[in-house]
Amino acid sequence: MTLKDLTELKFKHDREEHPNVPLYATPRKSFTDKTANGLSTAIKTFCDVSGVMCQRTGNEGRYRPGKNVVDVIGRTRVMKGTWLPGQNNGQGDLSITMKGRIHWVEIKIGNDRQSDAQKTFESQVKKAGATYDIVKSWEDFYKIYILWQRQK
Repeated sequence: MTLKDLTELKFKHDREEHPNVPLYATPRKSFTDKTANGLSTAIKTFCDVSGVMCQRTGNEGRYRPGKNVVDVIGRTRVMKGTWLPGQNNGQGDLSITMKGRIHWVEIKIGNDRQSDAQKTFESQVKKAGATYDIVKSWEDFYKIYILWQRQK
């Protein structure tokens, strides 16, 4: 299966899900594996259309803005905000559950390499009996997906 095949699969799925939408109004989503976000979107869409549970994970933190304070002469000031760090450093990009097994997928594009936290997470996942795969292209993912399907 190629990314063009995925575009057609998504289009057919959308037509079945929304039969009352006119054909000309049903968009065709194109997919790419040139960026990590593009490949993540393609994999997530494929899993959703195929009926496989897939969750994108993230460990980015969040900014909590400061409070507005009014001083004694009526001036409003915004106090300094705080940055709350993420909690799951090293966690894989996608968690896919298929046939009762958990598969973690880490997406690496170009010269991107695993961090030490990601290597630690990979070893923990493998000790727990799940799989952890590094995917660099759509073809890599689809080959791994076929192997997962063949497992008992």
